[in-house]
Amino acid sequence: MSNKLFLWLTFILPWLSLFFMNRRDIKRYMPVALFTAITGVLIFDVASSINWWSIRETVFPFSFVSPHLIGFAPVVTMWLFKFTYKKWWYFLTADAILNLGHTYIFIQYLIARDIMLSNIPLWYGFVLATINGILLYGYQMWQENALGEGIHEILSSNLQTVASKPLRKKKQN
Repeated sequence: MSNKLFLWLTFILPWLSLFFMNRRDIKRYMPVALFTAITGVLIFDVASSINWWSIRETVFPFSFVSPHLIGFAPVVTMWLFKFTYKKWWYFLTADAILNLGHTYIFIQYLIARDIMLSNIPLWYGFVLATINGILLYGYQMWQENALGEGIHEILSSNLQTVASKPLRKKKQN
């Protein structure tokens, strides 16, 4: 398999797995998936600029980042949150296991295929990914509380006062 085909598959195939996820869960976890993509690209860009690693081969339009940051990472995050959200220790354990696999299998594979070059020990990437996972968990907690309180305020203040007013009766002729 060519490197370009592999990179395209890491972008496209994970999104196809969402056909097996409930629509409500997709809507619930899409913000954290997008946040995963943003933080992943930012981390990747900063690490590239300080020469921790670099991309040697990519596909258009992803000229400076690996496509798996836009495909594989957000979708895996959505599945992880679907099965472990609100179970902190399960989340942390599963996230650590996934980060180990990502760092020591996937990144090693990218290095072996000469798609990526790493100038730091791999465990740095593992620690960075785990810290990012904790940040993502906090973001999802904030996201749900912010939405929940906003909806609660709207429903409790406006609709209850409207609902408590008596309806006008029509005059009969």
